[in-house]
Amino acid sequence: MITVCVFFDLSAEKVTAFSTLLIAIATFVVGIPAYWQYKKNTEIRNTELLISLYHKFFENKGDLKVVRKWIDSVPVKNKENFEKVKRDDETFEEKFTDYLNFFQLMVVLKNSGQIQENEIRQMFHYYLKLIKQSDFIMAYLKTYDYKVLEEFLKKYQV
Repeated sequence: MITVCVFFDLSAEKVTAFSTLLIAIATFVVGIPAYWQYKKNTEIRNTELLISLYHKFFENKGDLKVVRKWIDSVPVKNKENFEKVKRDDETFEEKFTDYLNFFQLMVVLKNSGQIQENEIRQMFHYYLKLIKQSDFIMAYLKTYDYKVLEEFLKKYQV
């Protein structure tokens, strides 16, 4: 290296500057593909998360479907209707809680940047609209401390 520096009349400062430039170029060249791979992996994880939410809500034959049918069956839900359903199905309130927790989780994921509001809207708008339009369910959210979901729904445009 010393022979090359003498032959080209390069000072230590020039060699250091040139080395720094080469390192910067190499970092840039290596960084671009790494960035694109990161972006691709993030999109894949996001898609997997949305598919998981879809399966949990629509394809699961369990508790969420029971509550979905109840909310969908009568446009206006009230305390009397809720109490009647609870009498007929002793686990209904637990199922209802799971249903609301599902939507609360979605809002938490949105707030942390894991999913976007437009993705929530595209997949679950109808059900969010039914929840928001029910005075009973909105009061239930307030009573049972579903603050994250309640605040989201207050701002949510139906």
